[in-house]
Amino acid sequence: MTHGKTPRHAKEERSPWHLDCGESDLLDHLSRLGKLSRAPHQNRLVQAVWSAPGFARVVHLCPTVYVGHPSKPPLLPRRQLCRRNIVKKELVPITAKDANFQHIETLRRNRKKRSKEGVFVVDSVRAINLLVGNDQWEVDAFVYPRTRTLSDWARALIDGDRARVYYEVDDDLFHELCEREESQEIIALAKIPEDSDARISIREDRKPLILFMDRPNLPGNLGTLIRSCDAFGVDGVVVFGHAADLYEPQTVRASLGTLFALPVIRMFTWEEVDHLLERVRAVHPDAQVIGSSAQAHAHPEDLALTRATFLIVGNETKGMCQGFADRVDESACIPMQGAASSMNMACAATTLLYEVSRQRRVR
Repeated sequence: MTHGKTPRHAKEERSPWHLDCGESDLLDHLSRLGKLSRAPHQNRLVQAVWSAPGFARVVHLCPTVYVGHPSKPPLLPRRQLCRRNIVKKELVPITAKDANFQHIETLRRNRKKRSKEGVFVVDSVRAINLLVGNDQWEVDAFVYPRTRTLSDWARALIDGDRARVYYEVDDDLFHELCEREESQEIIALAKIPEDSDARISIREDRKPLILFMDRPNLPGNLGTLIRSCDAFGVDGVVVFGHAADLYEPQTVRASLGTLFALPVIRMFTWEEVDHLLERVRAVHPDAQVIGSSAQAHAHPEDLALTRATFLIVGNETKGMCQGFADRVDESACIPMQGAASSMNMACAATTLLYEVSRQRRVR
């Protein structure tokens, strides 16, 4: 379609549409339509920012990319954009400490903001890979530096369609958003999923192993224990009560991204706990609740852990609370030598999980 007057119906409705493809695909498409002129040395993603029913105007994102004439972009049929899966992506430049910058920076350090927005920061390569690879998790945005040369891995994420928003940040500002000393190429913002025990799958042909963490205090311990649960085949993890933030960056990093590999949910009431117990016992009537306590007389190897099992590990300082103590069928202590009287939560739970895995292992 050539330049001309905007159709009368184009003024009736305007809505944002965004391009969802790499620059080369889009520019090749527009070149074939005879709609393109651009400086050959530039490399930017073009963004559709205005549309009318049946049509979309493609305009330049910045002076380095021109589609048609900068002051009068071509009017393209929307069906041509949709056929190439071009419409969807939102590209947001950040060149100052504006509201978008503050939004990302606050998500890293403020638990209340994460909870209110339902979004958290993921900033390690392994964690981002596991996040992107699990379709049950929604990626809200990718954040990356504007001019830095990126790896093929990072470029593939940016050119893909996994996220809703893509923040292109000035390099010095991106450095301020990075918490760690080592160089980062990209930061992901992930959506916090619903805390529903329906995320934990209960099957008749598998004896489930579900771990309850009773008010863990430290994000490092919380993340490390999630990593152990993934290693030993735990079917679901429940973080109970007022605890370290499951979605703090330190927790996510300590988990090595395994937060995205198994169901981890939060519970705050005994009704929620009992609902999960009843749900499992409806399928596995012999399901047992095993607690951990320094005062217990049984050792982990004394227990039969091949049945459907709920394993409870207590708070680092106060141990298992009375509510869980009232629900356990048996408790176990870990035999120890030396001056230490206890292990931290992550170490103790990992020891118990190994014993469960040892008993269930097919030799």
